[in-house]
Amino acid sequence: MILTQLSLFFATMHFSLNASLTIFQTSSHRFEVVSPTLPHYLNWQLSSNSDFHSILLEKLVRCSSSIELIDFEEAHLSPLQTYFIRARTESTNWSSPYVFELTRPILDKRPIQVIESIFTSNYLNFSSFYPYQPQVSQEVWEQLKPYFLPIHHPLKPKLDQIFHSSRVTLSKKTFQKAGFGTPKSRKSTNIYVGRHLKLPGVILKVYLDEQVPFPEWPNWMERILGAESIRKWIDHHGYGAYFKVPRKWIYPLPIKPSPPFSPSYFRRHFILVVEDMRILNPCENLKAYRKQMTRERLFAFYQILTELGLIDSVYPDNVPFTRDGRMAFIDTEHHHKGPIQYSKLTRFLDPSLQAYWQQLVGQIK
Repeated sequence: MILTQLSLFFATMHFSLNASLTIFQTSSHRFEVVSPTLPHYLNWQLSSNSDFHSILLEKLVRCSSSIELIDFEEAHLSPLQTYFIRARTESTNWSSPYVFELTRPILDKRPIQVIESIFTSNYLNFSSFYPYQPQVSQEVWEQLKPYFLPIHHPLKPKLDQIFHSSRVTLSKKTFQKAGFGTPKSRKSTNIYVGRHLKLPGVILKVYLDEQVPFPEWPNWMERILGAESIRKWIDHHGYGAYFKVPRKWIYPLPIKPSPPFSPSYFRRHFILVVEDMRILNPCENLKAYRKQMTRERLFAFYQILTELGLIDSVYPDNVPFTRDGRMAFIDTEHHHKGPIQYSKLTRFLDPSLQAYWQQLVGQIK
Protein backbone atom coordinates (compact mmCIF):
# COMPACT_ATOMS: atom_id res chain seq x y z
CA MET A 1 0.00 0.00 0.00
CA ILE A 2 1.32 3.45 -0.91
CA LEU A 3 1.71 5.66 2.15
CA THR A 4 1.54 9.43 2.32
CA GLN A 5 4.99 10.79 3.01
CA LEU A 6 5.64 12.96 6.02
CA SER A 7 8.66 14.84 4.74
CA LEU A 8 10.87 16.03 7.56
CA PHE A 9 13.17 18.93 7.01
CA PHE A 10 15.00 19.55 10.25
CA ALA A 11 16.90 22.54 11.47
CA THR A 12 19.96 21.64 13.49
CA MET A 13 18.67 19.91 16.60
CA HIS A 14 20.05 21.17 19.91
CA PHE A 15 19.82 18.34 22.40
CA SER A 16 21.78 17.34 25.51
CA LEU A 17 22.04 13.72 24.35
CA ASN A 18 25.33 11.90 24.14
CA ALA A 19 24.34 10.17 20.90
CA SER A 20 23.44 10.58 17.26
CA LEU A 21 19.80 10.21 16.33
CA THR A 22 18.61 8.78 13.04
CA ILE A 23 15.01 9.66 12.20
CA PHE A 24 12.95 7.32 10.00
CA GLN A 25 9.52 8.06 8.59
CA THR A 26 7.66 4.78 8.80
CA SER A 27 4.12 5.75 7.84
CA SER A 28 2.08 8.86 7.24
CA HIS A 29 2.30 10.02 10.87
CA ARG A 30 5.06 7.97 12.49
CA PHE A 31 8.66 8.67 13.37
CA GLU A 32 11.16 6.02 14.34
CA VAL A 33 14.04 7.28 16.46
CA VAL A 34 17.15 5.10 16.36
CA SER A 35 20.08 5.77 18.65
CA PRO A 36 22.66 3.68 20.49
CA THR A 37 21.87 5.63 23.66
CA LEU A 38 18.61 7.31 24.55
CA PRO A 39 17.57 9.03 27.78
CA HIS A 40 14.94 7.47 30.03
CA TYR A 41 12.21 9.79 28.75
CA LEU A 42 11.63 12.09 25.80
CA ASN A 43 8.96 14.77 26.00
CA TRP A 44 7.59 15.65 22.52
CA GLN A 45 5.32 18.50 21.47
CA LEU A 46 3.56 19.05 18.15
CA SER A 47 2.35 22.48 17.02
CA SER A 48 1.17 24.29 13.92
CA ASN A 49 3.20 27.39 14.78
CA SER A 50 6.89 27.91 15.38
CA ASP A 51 6.54 29.54 18.79
CA PHE A 52 4.40 26.63 20.12
CA HIS A 53 1.68 28.93 21.46
CA SER A 54 -0.86 26.32 20.39
CA ILE A 55 0.01 22.69 21.22
CA LEU A 56 -1.76 20.12 19.05
CA LEU A 57 -0.32 17.15 20.89
CA GLU A 58 2.15 16.44 23.70
CA LYS A 59 3.66 13.09 24.61
CA LEU A 60 6.00 11.78 27.27
CA VAL A 61 7.70 8.70 25.81
CA ARG A 62 9.55 6.16 27.91
CA CYS A 63 12.68 5.06 26.07
CA SER A 64 13.04 1.43 27.08
CA SER A 65 15.11 0.41 24.08
CA SER A 66 17.27 1.91 21.36
CA ILE A 67 14.30 2.12 18.97
CA GLU A 68 11.26 4.16 19.90
CA LEU A 69 8.21 5.01 17.80
CA ILE A 70 6.73 8.49 18.13
CA ASP A 71 3.18 8.44 16.72
CA PHE A 72 1.17 11.60 16.15
CA GLU A 73 -1.70 10.05 14.21
CA GLU A 74 -4.30 11.18 16.71
CA ALA A 75 -3.44 14.82 15.97
CA HIS A 76 -5.23 14.53 12.57
CA LEU A 77 -2.56 16.31 10.53
CA SER A 78 -3.61 17.91 7.24
CA PRO A 79 -1.85 17.75 3.85
CA LEU A 80 0.05 20.85 2.68
CA GLN A 81 0.16 22.19 6.23
CA THR A 82 3.47 23.02 7.92
CA TYR A 83 4.02 21.58 11.41
CA PHE A 84 6.66 21.86 14.09
CA ILE A 85 7.96 19.30 16.58
CA ARG A 86 10.27 19.87 19.52
CA ALA A 87 11.56 17.63 22.29
CA ARG A 88 13.36 17.68 25.61
CA THR A 89 14.76 15.25 28.12
CA GLU A 90 14.47 15.24 31.89
CA SER A 91 17.44 17.56 32.23
CA THR A 92 17.27 19.89 29.21
CA ASN A 93 15.17 22.71 27.86
CA TRP A 94 13.24 22.38 24.61
CA SER A 95 15.19 21.66 21.46
CA SER A 96 14.97 23.85 18.39
CA PRO A 97 11.90 22.89 16.34
CA TYR A 98 11.77 20.30 13.59
CA VAL A 99 9.84 21.48 10.53
CA PHE A 100 7.80 19.16 8.31
CA GLU A 101 4.74 18.86 6.09
CA LEU A 102 2.69 16.14 4.41
CA THR A 103 3.70 15.80 0.77
CA ARG A 104 4.03 13.13 -1.89
CA PRO A 105 3.66 9.32 -1.54
CA ILE A 106 6.49 6.91 -0.77
CA LEU A 107 6.78 3.16 -1.07
CA ASP A 108 9.14 2.16 1.68
CA LYS A 109 10.74 3.20 4.94
CA ARG A 110 13.90 5.21 4.55
CA PRO A 111 16.08 7.45 6.72
CA ILE A 112 15.26 11.13 6.61
CA GLN A 113 18.29 12.68 8.26
CA VAL A 114 21.00 11.93 10.77
CA ILE A 115 21.11 14.56 13.48
CA GLU A 116 24.32 14.96 15.41
CA SER A 117 23.54 15.98 18.96
CA ILE A 118 24.87 19.24 20.30
CA PHE A 119 25.59 19.61 23.97
CA THR A 120 23.64 22.55 25.28
CA SER A 121 20.95 23.17 27.86
CA ASN A 122 19.78 26.45 26.37
CA TYR A 123 16.72 26.82 24.19
CA LEU A 124 17.75 28.29 20.84
CA ASN A 125 15.10 30.41 19.12
CA PHE A 126 14.92 31.61 15.53
CA SER A 127 17.66 34.18 16.17
CA SER A 128 20.11 31.29 16.61
CA PHE A 129 19.59 29.42 13.34
CA TYR A 130 17.74 29.33 10.04
CA PRO A 131 15.23 26.47 10.03
CA TYR A 132 15.22 24.55 6.79
CA GLN A 133 12.21 25.33 4.60
CA PRO A 134 10.36 22.30 3.22
CA GLN A 135 9.35 24.07 0.02
CA VAL A 136 13.00 24.60 -0.98
CA SER A 137 15.03 21.66 -2.25
CA GLN A 138 17.87 20.50 -0.04
CA GLU A 139 20.29 21.08 -2.93
CA VAL A 140 19.27 24.73 -3.31
CA TRP A 141 19.28 25.32 0.45
CA GLU A 142 22.82 24.00 0.79
CA GLN A 143 23.93 26.06 -2.20
CA LEU A 144 22.61 29.27 -0.64
CA LYS A 145 23.64 28.69 2.98
CA PRO A 146 27.14 30.23 2.62
CA TYR A 147 25.49 33.48 1.55
CA PHE A 148 22.90 33.73 4.32
CA LEU A 149 23.07 36.78 6.57
CA PRO A 150 25.40 35.69 9.41
CA ILE A 151 23.58 34.34 12.44
CA HIS A 152 25.25 36.83 14.75
CA HIS A 153 24.77 39.87 12.51
CA PRO A 154 23.25 42.64 14.68
CA LEU A 155 20.40 43.14 12.20
CA LYS A 156 19.21 39.53 12.23
CA PRO A 157 17.07 39.81 15.41
CA LYS A 158 15.46 42.93 13.95
CA LEU A 159 14.74 41.19 10.65
CA ASP A 160 13.32 38.23 12.58
CA GLN A 161 11.02 40.53 14.54
CA ILE A 162 9.72 42.24 11.39
CA PHE A 163 9.22 39.16 9.23
CA HIS A 164 7.85 36.86 11.95
CA SER A 165 5.16 39.40 12.84
CA SER A 166 3.33 39.34 9.50
CA ARG A 167 3.65 38.15 5.91
CA VAL A 168 5.51 41.30 4.85
CA THR A 169 6.13 40.13 1.29
CA LEU A 170 2.52 39.23 0.55
CA SER A 171 1.67 42.42 -1.36
CA LYS A 172 2.52 46.08 -1.83
CA LYS A 173 0.04 46.88 0.91
CA THR A 174 1.65 44.54 3.48
CA PHE A 175 5.14 45.71 2.50
CA GLN A 176 4.18 49.32 3.17
CA LYS A 177 2.26 48.46 6.35
CA ALA A 178 5.37 46.73 7.76
CA GLY A 179 7.24 50.04 7.65
CA PHE A 180 9.04 50.00 4.29
CA GLY A 181 7.45 53.11 2.88
CA THR A 182 5.58 53.51 -0.39
CA PRO A 183 6.38 50.45 -2.54
CA LYS A 184 8.33 51.22 -5.70
CA SER A 185 9.72 48.67 -8.10
CA ARG A 186 12.42 49.05 -10.71
CA LYS A 187 10.90 48.74 -14.18
CA SER A 188 13.73 46.61 -15.55
CA THR A 189 13.60 43.96 -12.78
CA ASN A 190 10.27 44.43 -10.93
CA ILE A 191 12.25 44.22 -7.69
CA TYR A 192 10.84 46.21 -4.78
CA VAL A 193 13.41 48.16 -2.78
CA GLY A 194 12.70 49.22 0.76
CA ARG A 195 14.24 50.85 3.81
CA HIS A 196 13.11 50.44 7.40
CA LEU A 197 13.80 52.63 10.43
CA LYS A 198 14.71 49.54 12.45
CA LEU A 199 17.26 48.45 9.82
CA PRO A 200 19.85 51.22 9.61
CA GLY A 201 22.68 50.86 7.12
CA VAL A 202 20.94 48.43 4.76
CA ILE A 203 18.25 48.33 2.11
CA LEU A 204 16.12 45.30 1.26
CA LYS A 205 15.35 43.97 -2.20
CA VAL A 206 12.30 41.76 -2.44
CA TYR A 207 9.91 40.05 -4.80
CA LEU A 208 6.34 39.96 -3.52
CA ASP A 209 4.13 36.89 -3.27
CA GLU A 210 1.58 38.61 -5.49
CA GLN A 211 4.03 39.07 -8.36
CA VAL A 212 4.55 36.79 -11.36
CA PRO A 213 5.66 33.36 -10.10
CA PHE A 214 9.32 32.47 -10.58
CA PRO A 215 12.09 31.51 -8.13
CA GLU A 216 13.84 34.58 -6.77
CA TRP A 217 16.95 32.91 -5.39
CA PRO A 218 18.95 32.71 -8.70
CA ASN A 219 18.72 36.49 -8.99
CA TRP A 220 19.95 37.05 -5.44
CA MET A 221 22.74 34.54 -5.95
CA GLU A 222 24.00 36.23 -9.10
CA ARG A 223 23.99 39.62 -7.40
CA ILE A 224 26.07 38.29 -4.52
CA LEU A 225 28.54 36.50 -6.79
CA GLY A 226 28.87 39.61 -8.92
CA ALA A 227 29.50 41.80 -5.89
CA GLU A 228 32.17 39.44 -4.58
CA SER A 229 33.93 39.36 -7.96
CA ILE A 230 33.97 43.15 -8.05
CA ARG A 231 35.22 43.38 -4.46
CA LYS A 232 38.11 41.00 -5.16
CA TRP A 233 39.03 42.90 -8.34
CA ILE A 234 39.06 46.27 -6.55
CA ASP A 235 41.23 44.87 -3.74
CA HIS A 236 43.61 43.14 -6.16
CA HIS A 237 44.17 46.27 -8.25
CA GLY A 238 44.26 48.67 -5.30
CA TYR A 239 41.42 50.84 -6.61
CA GLY A 240 39.62 51.25 -3.31
CA ALA A 241 39.98 55.02 -3.55
CA TYR A 242 37.87 55.01 -6.71
CA PHE A 243 35.31 52.25 -6.26
CA LYS A 244 33.37 50.22 -3.72
CA VAL A 245 30.66 47.59 -3.77
CA PRO A 246 28.00 46.78 -1.16
CA ARG A 247 27.99 43.59 0.84
CA LYS A 248 24.96 41.48 0.07
CA TRP A 249 23.35 38.62 1.98
CA ILE A 250 20.36 36.35 1.56
CA TYR A 251 17.83 36.33 4.38
CA PRO A 252 15.55 33.27 4.44
CA LEU A 253 11.97 34.29 5.12
CA PRO A 254 10.29 32.44 8.00
CA ILE A 255 7.97 29.54 7.26
CA LYS A 256 5.19 31.25 9.17
CA PRO A 257 3.34 33.48 8.48
CA SER A 258 2.58 31.91 5.10
CA PRO A 259 0.87 33.40 2.06
CA PRO A 260 -2.65 32.13 1.35
CA PHE A 261 -2.87 28.84 -0.52
CA SER A 262 -4.10 30.43 -3.73
CA PRO A 263 -3.08 30.72 -7.41
CA SER A 264 -2.93 34.47 -6.82
CA TYR A 265 0.20 34.11 -4.68
CA PHE A 266 3.61 32.56 -5.21
CA ARG A 267 5.50 31.97 -2.00
CA ARG A 268 8.81 33.83 -1.73
CA HIS A 269 11.50 32.14 0.31
CA PHE A 270 14.34 34.67 0.34
CA ILE A 271 15.02 38.39 0.26
CA LEU A 272 18.26 40.24 -0.36
CA VAL A 273 19.86 42.42 2.33
CA VAL A 274 22.17 45.04 0.81
CA GLU A 275 24.60 47.41 2.47
CA ASP A 276 23.55 51.04 1.97
CA MET A 277 26.18 52.85 -0.13
CA ARG A 278 24.77 56.34 0.56
CA ILE A 279 24.55 57.18 -3.14
CA LEU A 280 23.92 60.61 -4.60
CA ASN A 281 20.49 61.44 -5.95
CA PRO A 282 20.09 61.16 -9.75
CA CYS A 283 20.77 64.83 -10.48
CA GLU A 284 23.82 64.97 -8.22
CA ASN A 285 25.11 61.75 -9.73
CA LEU A 286 24.95 62.99 -13.32
CA LYS A 287 26.77 66.14 -12.24
CA ALA A 288 29.43 64.04 -10.51
CA TYR A 289 30.01 62.00 -13.67
CA ARG A 290 30.93 65.21 -15.44
CA LYS A 291 32.79 66.97 -12.63
CA GLN A 292 34.43 64.23 -10.54
CA MET A 293 35.45 61.74 -13.22
CA THR A 294 39.16 61.86 -14.05
CA ARG A 295 41.27 60.16 -16.72
CA GLU A 296 42.79 57.88 -14.08
CA ARG A 297 39.45 56.83 -12.67
CA LEU A 298 37.96 56.42 -16.15
CA PHE A 299 40.83 54.13 -17.17
CA ALA A 300 40.26 52.01 -14.05
CA PHE A 301 36.54 51.98 -14.82
CA TYR A 302 37.26 50.71 -18.34
CA GLN A 303 39.49 47.98 -16.91
CA ILE A 304 36.93 46.61 -14.47
CA LEU A 305 34.09 46.73 -16.98
CA THR A 306 36.16 44.85 -19.52
CA GLU A 307 37.80 42.27 -17.28
CA LEU A 308 34.62 41.36 -15.36
CA GLY A 309 32.15 41.72 -18.23
CA LEU A 310 29.90 44.18 -16.38
CA ILE A 311 27.43 44.83 -19.18
CA ASP A 312 24.99 46.91 -17.09
CA SER A 313 27.61 49.11 -15.47
CA VAL A 314 27.81 51.53 -18.40
CA TYR A 315 24.76 53.34 -16.97
CA PRO A 316 25.41 55.98 -14.28
CA ASP A 317 22.47 54.89 -12.13
CA ASN A 318 23.98 51.40 -11.82
CA VAL A 319 27.37 52.74 -10.66
CA PRO A 320 26.51 56.01 -8.94
CA PHE A 321 28.83 58.32 -7.06
CA THR A 322 28.45 58.24 -3.29
CA ARG A 323 28.76 60.70 -0.43
CA ASP A 324 32.38 59.72 0.17
CA GLY A 325 33.38 60.49 -3.44
CA ARG A 326 33.70 56.89 -4.62
CA MET A 327 31.63 55.10 -7.24
CA ALA A 328 29.54 52.18 -6.01
CA PHE A 329 28.70 49.14 -8.11
CA ILE A 330 25.16 48.59 -6.89
CA ASP A 331 23.74 46.53 -9.77
CA THR A 332 25.88 43.41 -9.77
CA GLU A 333 23.52 40.84 -11.29
CA HIS A 334 25.12 40.81 -14.75
CA HIS A 335 28.80 39.94 -14.69
CA HIS A 336 31.21 38.02 -16.89
CA LYS A 337 29.00 38.68 -19.90
CA GLY A 338 29.30 40.55 -23.16
CA PRO A 339 29.47 42.39 -25.39
CA ILE A 340 29.70 45.63 -23.45
CA GLN A 341 28.08 48.66 -25.05
CA TYR A 342 30.73 51.18 -23.98
CA SER A 343 29.15 53.93 -26.10
CA LYS A 344 26.20 54.10 -23.68
CA LEU A 345 28.44 55.93 -21.21
CA THR A 346 29.94 58.53 -23.56
CA ARG A 347 27.24 61.19 -23.34
CA PHE A 348 27.40 61.30 -19.54
CA LEU A 349 31.07 62.30 -19.50
CA ASP A 350 32.56 65.75 -19.68
CA PRO A 351 33.39 66.65 -23.30
CA SER A 352 37.08 66.68 -22.39
CA LEU A 353 36.87 62.97 -21.46
CA GLN A 354 34.56 61.75 -24.20
CA ALA A 355 37.30 61.46 -26.80
CA TYR A 356 39.57 59.70 -24.28
CA TRP A 357 36.82 57.20 -23.50
CA GLN A 358 36.19 56.51 -27.18
CA GLN A 359 39.92 55.95 -27.62
CA LEU A 360 40.01 53.52 -24.68
CA VAL A 361 37.15 51.43 -26.06
CA GLY A 362 38.57 51.42 -29.61
CA GLN A 363 36.08 53.75 -31.22
CA ILE A 364 38.90 56.15 -32.14
CA LYS A 365 42.07 54.74 -33.66
